[in-house]
Amino acid sequence: MTNHPKLTYKNEGRGGKVIYTDVISSISFDFEFGAGNCVAILFIPESSEWATSTGRKLEERSAIIDFLARQCLQDQLSSGYFRIYDRYIELFRHE
Repeated sequence: MTNHPKLTYKNEGRGGKVIYTDVISSISFDFEFGAGNCVAILFIPESSEWATSTGRKLEERSAIIDFLARQCLQDQLSSGYFRIYDRYIELFRHE
């Protein structure tokens, strides 16, 4: 396995899973497709649930979530932006 994290995508109708994988573990995040210029919403555990839900340290949360948002944007949209909230990430396309 590579030292660089990667994402894989599993579409399941109106949503699916984004799977984050690095040398330590894999974490599955649910997503659903959005509407309008919101392309997708990725659901992430809150800070208080992070370690229990993911098996990862809270100190890793910001870096993993930032990678998840940036890489999803790069993989799925030619031009767009994201917003990170405590429980989800929204991906938008520029209109």
